[in-house]
Amino acid sequence: VRDRVYNILSLTYSPDVSFTSKDVYDLTFPVLTRTNPFNNELKGTVLRELQVLRDLNYLRYHRRGVYSLT
Repeated sequence: VRDRVYNILSLTYSPDVSFTSKDVYDLTFPVLTRTNPFNNELKGTVLRELQVLRDLNYLRYHRRGVYSLT
């Protein structure tokens, strides 16, 4: 899931563009539901992956729910 989320983000946003966790959820939901149709916790999964990507320095955290690529 992490790779899919990051790939979608890197194809959609440049490093100088901020996005919200809702933006990420809206972008990734169609893809993730095709690969995990019975996962009712996708929103939590996406939020967790944003935190992990932030901790791995792939994302910069600006304020609650707002990120950008590094």
